[in-house]
Amino acid sequence: MISLARFVMSNRVHAIALAVFTTFIPFLSWLCTIVVALTVLHRGLAAGIVIMMFILPAVMLALLIFRDPTHLVTLFGTAFMALMLRSSQSWELALLISVVFAWVGALLFQLIASDALAILAEALVEASNRVGEGQLAISVDLVEASIPGYFAVALAYGMIAMLVVSRWCQSALYNPGAFSKEFLLLRMSPLFSGCILAWMIVCYIFPEQYGVWLPLLSVPPVIAALALSHWFIRGMNMPSPLIAVFYIAIILFFQYALLLLLALALTDSWFDIRSRLTAEPPTKGSGSQE
Repeated sequence: MISLARFVMSNRVHAIALAVFTTFIPFLSWLCTIVVALTVLHRGLAAGIVIMMFILPAVMLALLIFRDPTHLVTLFGTAFMALMLRSSQSWELALLISVVFAWVGALLFQLIASDALAILAEALVEASNRVGEGQLAISVDLVEASIPGYFAVALAYGMIAMLVVSRWCQSALYNPGAFSKEFLLLRMSPLFSGCILAWMIVCYIFPEQYGVWLPLLSVPPVIAALALSHWFIRGMNMPSPLIAVFYIAIILFFQYALLLLLALALTDSWFDIRSRLTAEPPTKGSGSQE
């Protein structure tokens, strides 16, 4: 990946060529988004727009033919996240932008791919009935209503992942070690976490109207909790295999791990766990004496 990043940053023509080439390859289309984000992070918005002008026709054509807004939303969302991260150095703002763009992308998916949404819901219900041998009665309408929420979650995590790769490449090329320090200190402010918690409570109280967006609102706290977890792991010098086991456990027991990650992120936001654990204890007799 570093070699590709070095190739892209060496010349604008290289960046345009790689972005255009990967746009037409389904399993590599995410690379063009990383190229744009890396360019915006290091060279600014104007350089990123130049590359986007060359790949937008293919992205719009795919949107018209396949009625899938994924590539379009991730391209603009990740580029805007990169722009805000470049100007503000705030991962908190980048996470907020990912939620907004993922929400917009889910609404677009509902609007332009309603037929595909219905077919997907019917297929999921049919598969569920086969696995459960008809013991679980799941409504097609209920499944169809919940799909946009999980689609938005996938979009948000996808955009964050591509921004992380872009930032890591930038750090590896121009400022080694900077990304690690930046990510390990990622923490939500009390105001941001309070707003997230308030909206989650609203979604929980009114599930029919807003319940579908509850998983999307969990994305920023989960990322903040993972950053704190990596800070703990770095402090304990855990080997790489144990880190892999940590992520496998999160995937296998995601429903339970999600609650723990949310609690960890909110606690860190309000009490700043890092500062409390790294603060030096007062020495004996350090108080004022008269």
